[in-house]
Amino acid sequence: MKGGTGLGRALVQRLARASGGEAALRAAATGGLDAVISLPSASPPESLGASDGSGSRPRERPALPA
Repeated sequence: MKGGTGLGRALVQRLARASGGEAALRAAATGGLDAVISLPSASPPESLGASDGSGSRPRERPALPA
């Protein structure tokens, strides 16, 4: 794809930085570019974890409307 405005890249970079991460474009070994987005890891809220603190309880899904 050629001739973009760069708006998508600017949005991704801004969202990544707002989340405490970074977004970058790097030259790919085979040509072209690789988009690399790095975000910090976070622990799930305790309300989503199992009562034993292992965090292994699956999330509940809301019921779909009939």
